[in-house]
Amino acid sequence: MVATWIPDLNEVLDLAPPFGLYAEPEISPGTIDYSPAYILAWYMINELEIMSLPSASSDWPLFINALPDKSTIKDSAGAIYDTSGTLDGRVLSTGEVVEHYGLQVKIRSRDYQTGWQKIRDIAASFSTVQNIVVNIGDDDYRVWNISRTSPVVNLGIDERKRFQFTVNFLTTMSEV
Repeated sequence: MVATWIPDLNEVLDLAPPFGLYAEPEISPGTIDYSPAYILAWYMINELEIMSLPSASSDWPLFINALPDKSTIKDSAGAIYDTSGTLDGRVLSTGEVVEHYGLQVKIRSRDYQTGWQKIRDIAASFSTVQNIVVNIGDDDYRVWNISRTSPVVNLGIDERKRFQFTVNFLTTMSEV
């Protein structure tokens, strides 16, 4: 008969990282001061110049976590939303959990092709992001990457006869 080893509970606790009592690991990028949607809205407006501030009179105002439907807001507009992300393993040397933040970009336009092209341009711009720094005031944020997790989705026409499109992303970022 083969002997079966049954570990003593104290032995198991001694072997658990970081070699002592197990503690819930810290989620690394949870210390960022601004939401990921805010950081990437800043990037889209100030660096890419693919969207504009809502207060500006130029085309394509970008809103954060809402797309208002007022008569004073242009038909061609967009919003970036914080959505659910994923937790993806731990850094072995620190126990830090890597978090990928979820984002959704929504575009509306009176013209189908114009809206379709705008959201495709945003998706293409995001796909080139690799290890960039976004500066907001005194804070710097490293955006390691932005990965598209869906194709462009046509949501149809809203009650004011504007076409709507969305695309989803995951991003990894941290405060520098």
